[in-house]
Amino acid sequence: MIVTIHQPSYLPWIPFLEKGLRSDVYVMLDNVQFEKNSEQNRNRIKTAQGELWLTVPVSRDSQTLLSEVQIPPTETNWNAKHRQSIEQNYRKAPFFQQVAGTLFSILERSWKSLADLNLAVDAAFLEMAGFAGRIIRSSEMEIAGTSSERILNICRVLGANTYLSGVGGCDYLDLAAFGESQIQVLFQQYQHGEYPQRFPKVGFLPRLSALDLFMNVGVHDAAKNHILAHSRWLTAAELQKQKSQ
Repeated sequence: MIVTIHQPSYLPWIPFLEKGLRSDVYVMLDNVQFEKNSEQNRNRIKTAQGELWLTVPVSRDSQTLLSEVQIPPTETNWNAKHRQSIEQNYRKAPFFQQVAGTLFSILERSWKSLADLNLAVDAAFLEMAGFAGRIIRSSEMEIAGTSSERILNICRVLGANTYLSGVGGCDYLDLAAFGESQIQVLFQQYQHGEYPQRFPKVGFLPRLSALDLFMNVGVHDAAKNHILAHSRWLTAAELQKQKSQ
């Protein structure tokens, strides 16, 4: 059983999807502290002028959990603006018709919860990338602990034998505890391979929302093949050796 855990993202980028494609279960970590102006509520698309951030407006207190973050009811046209930006910059992309309907049907709904919006978008993006596993919200699992302990407890409850982590996990995960539980930890080191993009005069832009990949390359097998072709996973020992070189 391969498990990955990630905070729900708005219009997630390619490495987010690659973690899912390598996993049996994708746990959306929605009961962590919200970080404003992170990928939790914004991401980038490409325009003729370069990158453009699409940001979901939020109201929150300093210690609000992501699962509790609300979209202000006074912000009534943010989703229409996002749709307009996407249409303006991708309507001539080869797979616009194939992708836009799915995304716009989500954006057109009235959203109060950022986490609910992100989960709907993330599930759609994962499906378009070819993910066939399960998606679980951590807030529904009632898992004790914080930081590394909580990650390990989630993996134990799900019966994981492998946990796929972002490279930053090497700095805080208790790898000895994972080893005692016979759970292998692998760290993602994703390399962004180039693919055809609109507005070639701008040059290739990596680290965009995966929406850009879907619009230009396609969904399902086409997207999956590109995403997995640039995948690389390292053990902690391999990662440390690479850092020391």
